[in-house]
Amino acid sequence: MAIGNHNERFEKEEEFNEIYSKVIKINPSLYMMRDFENVVRLINPKLLEGLFEKRPCIRKLRYIGHDDWPEPIRTEMKDEQHDYFVYGEIYYSVDFTGATYSFEGYVDDEGKPKRIGCAYFEWLKDDESDTGDKATLE
Repeated sequence: MAIGNHNERFEKEEEFNEIYSKVIKINPSLYMMRDFENVVRLINPKLLEGLFEKRPCIRKLRYIGHDDWPEPIRTEMKDEQHDYFVYGEIYYSVDFTGATYSFEGYVDDEGKPKRIGCAYFEWLKDDESDTGDKATLE
């Protein structure tokens, strides 16, 4: 079963993103995430505790590139090739922040792990019990 919602087990990040989306519609000057975080820090500092921290999260993901992106971006980026991921191929994440994944072997020129946004992937659950929180692959 394909799951588009990557927020399972990352509900705090989902709440933060929902609030952020609503606030920037009211006040676009808070578009810069740092400014928004400063406001949240004043109102609800607990919401920021542990927010977007890397956590082990092994998920079966299909690389879909820009398929889920809104128009006109999807069409504009249609032919863009990624230097590591192949469209339609399956990958297993190592960890997740609530926004970005890392993958074994996905590193920069210096061998340091790189991150990529969840918007490029479709989460494939093997069954309803697959929550992506396995410590190791079975």
